[in-house]
Amino acid sequence: MTAPPFASLEDVKVVSDVVSNAVTALAIVIGASWAYWRFLRERTRWPRATLSLQFTESHLDSSVTLLAVKLIVANEGRGLMRLTDLRFDLCRVRPLDSEMRTRIASGCAHNDSGTDVDWPRIEQRFRKWKRRERPELEPGESDEYCCDFFLDPAEETVFLYAYLRNKKKGKLRRRELGWPVTAIHDLEPHQSEAA
Repeated sequence: MTAPPFASLEDVKVVSDVVSNAVTALAIVIGASWAYWRFLRERTRWPRATLSLQFTESHLDSSVTLLAVKLIVANEGRGLMRLTDLRFDLCRVRPLDSEMRTRIASGCAHNDSGTDVDWPRIEQRFRKWKRRERPELEPGESDEYCCDFFLDPAEETVFLYAYLRNKKKGKLRRRELGWPVTAIHDLEPHQSEAA
């Protein structure tokens, strides 16, 4: 005569303990997976920034136009953002010079990526903070950084590229990572004072 699969109350308790342990182990695996996804995969510890540009211009006299650029940086992440350096590249779009016209006509106006036009650079500016002067942005906080350019009034349209280096990512990788922002700005024509 064969005994039933659960011959005694002790066997039921053993099976219940095994199922309980399996459910607990499954819960730990699910919790660990969620924590990995939430804190490592989504990279909540890395800073996240949004950048925007604002332009203000003023004709100082008949030979100089001041273009004031304001870079607005907002910390959209959950960690502290430490700024180390930023870069501004101001390029001429209009008027086109003869070299740029030739490059456009020959299909060679783009840079190595093949998507961005390699506009002639007017000026490049860097801002690098010393270790004790570096600004810090708390989560949800934003700040403004300004850069002024003196331009010939003949400039009509400019392209601005601003780049903020990601200090935390730079430590871990050999290539530089950060946040870029670009904008094209049409300058107001200079009005003579006699008019």
